[in-house]
Amino acid sequence: MILFSHWIATLRDANVKKPTLKPSCVLLLGDNKRLNKQAIRLVRRYLRVKKVVYFYKQGITEARVAALKPDYVLNFLSDKVLKGALLKFKNVNFHPAPPEWPGRGSASMALFNADKTYGATAHVMEPNVDSGAILLVKRFPISADQLCEDVFRQGKEACLVLLERVLRHIRKYGSLPPQIPEKWRGKPCNKRDFQKWLILNPGNKREFISKIKASKHSIFPGPYLIVHGYKFGLLKGQ
Repeated sequence: MILFSHWIATLRDANVKKPTLKPSCVLLLGDNKRLNKQAIRLVRRYLRVKKVVYFYKQGITEARVAALKPDYVLNFLSDKVLKGALLKFKNVNFHPAPPEWPGRGSASMALFNADKTYGATAHVMEPNVDSGAILLVKRFPISADQLCEDVFRQGKEACLVLLERVLRHIRKYGSLPPQIPEKWRGKPCNKRDFQKWLILNPGNKREFISKIKASKHSIFPGPYLIVHGYKFGLLKGQ
């Protein structure tokens, strides 16, 4: 009787479906505390987070993070440009701008260009900034009277939407979403290029006013005016 009961228990245990282990990831974050909390909470619903990484903190390198051997690397609004060890893993970056505007200063550029829409892009990371395969894009309407920080904030919020879409795809199919037929347009704007773009030309009134409207920000400096070798910027709130 004891042997029979043991056999029944063993058979029952064998038929119980054991929970599968979630895929693992490392989550790279920037300095937006509110969105970071939401991203961490969201990712933990779908993946095992081996480590949350803030690269602006000292002593953290790609090699140290790569040693964790995650299944996925998710770069959510971190300014870190990956060049080495982490790129060998399945990865995705969330760029708070549409493919029309790779690199920095995207919100200002879009407003200056009088774009009707803005958005966010989920793409595979390559050694060159904003050049990898595009997986998802989310667009939304914008208006000329918006400030660049408002448009940029919306772009970051859209990144959170794309993050959840990527995570759902991973859970359902066990892989990143496939590449879509969207292409990056133009060369990515780097920090030096954007600072140069922020210089105002007093001789062109229309451009002068448009650039100020498109780039004034309550936190970040610029736009600028250079007179006799001296650099002038807008006062806060002006």
